[in-house]
Amino acid sequence: SAQSINSEMEERLDAIKALGHAALKQKQCIQKQREKYEEALSELKELKAEYEILQNENENFEEDKRRSQNELMEVNVQKTSLQVEVARWEEEFKKLEQERREDREKMKRLKKEV
Repeated sequence: SAQSINSEMEERLDAIKALGHAALKQKQCIQKQREKYEEALSELKELKAEYEILQNENENFEEDKRRSQNELMEVNVQKTSLQVEVARWEEEFKKLEQERREDREKMKRLKKEV
């Protein structure tokens, strides 16, 4: 009968509306997920840029550290060289002091003899 066909059509129409509503909800959910994905991707790009900056700073720090260590080694070599030089001069000074004492003693003896 026409009424049962009409009723069946209304049920189908309601089912189609329900499917349309579910599809719309799913589309909105997908859009929200896409937005979250875009945000996460943007944050990831920012973090990558920050990481690269930190990596460059670390490389610069390591280079400065190597340079400082090399300079320190050079300073230590110069220090050792100066210590050797000072020790040599101290030895030379001791010899001269000894010679001076010996010369004084000779002069005393010579004065006594004269």
